[in-house]
Amino acid sequence: REIETSAKKGKSEVMMKLRRVDFGGSGLITGAIVLVILAMDLPNQGFPWNSLVVLSCVTAALLLIASFLFFEAHCPAEPIYPPRLLRKRSVWTSYIGLSCILACQLSMMFTVPLYFQITTNASAGEVGTRLVPSSIAATFGSLFAGWYIRHTGRYKRLTIVAAMLTASAPTLMMLTWKGQPQLSWWKGLVIVPGGLGAGIALGTTFIIATSELDPKDYAVGAGGLYLMNNIGCVLGTGLVSSIQTAALRSFLARALPGDEGRSVIEGVMKDIHFMDTLSEGVKRVITDAYVRSLDRAHLFSLAGGLVCFVVSFFIPGEQL
Repeated sequence: REIETSAKKGKSEVMMKLRRVDFGGSGLITGAIVLVILAMDLPNQGFPWNSLVVLSCVTAALLLIASFLFFEAHCPAEPIYPPRLLRKRSVWTSYIGLSCILACQLSMMFTVPLYFQITTNASAGEVGTRLVPSSIAATFGSLFAGWYIRHTGRYKRLTIVAAMLTASAPTLMMLTWKGQPQLSWWKGLVIVPGGLGAGIALGTTFIIATSELDPKDYAVGAGGLYLMNNIGCVLGTGLVSSIQTAALRSFLARALPGDEGRSVIEGVMKDIHFMDTLSEGVKRVITDAYVRSLDRAHLFSLAGGLVCFVVSFFIPGEQL
């Protein structure tokens, strides 16, 4: 009888713990994220942005997000994310700012290697060395942000500077990277401000997100920031890839008409090294189309930096 009582008590405790888990909210937000990723990937598979399947994914994702917010506000006793936190300026400004800056930075991690593969036929190792200065700058920026906030308690102006640095990188790339076979060393370093800005933002946004929260909400607020971190990375790689691919296909279709042009376009879209089998004149046309499509991608990066710049002015307070 004691064994039966102990077993029932253990089972009851397990059921009580399971009731505390917010399965509904977890399922809704997971479904929304999956649909967003799918909507960004479909244009890479040949579906236009205005196609029914892409628009359906976007619509369904928005409905799931709205359902998630409603469900979390009214249903679970212990929601995985209380929507009331989003009413605080420190929370939504840090979330938007970090996701936009990381989207900008990750999009450049996509466009920079592609640029050098197209213009200089660089290997993966050579392309990797081009990204090292930006990575070093990001590390330095994060460490500097921590040191600066610790000694001054200030974070708002530093975040504004981070947004300006992030926006400057794609701007300089559009102005100086014009498809040259040989890029001077200083032009290759224009991506450094972007890395520096991203590193600074990683250091400041956590402080901003928790500056107005009660200690009991620190973990949830930081979890939301981590989620927005990942969303920014997904947007930076997925959305910019779709934008660049769609622009490239459009530019090539105008430059290479006819059945022969379509076969060349399909070959180039499937494999960059297909260019090596073509004549110099056609290669030049394809290179120009690639550079122009990368400029479209840089506009997305610039938009991310500018959104963060505007949002930074709404950050509450100035000093801890």
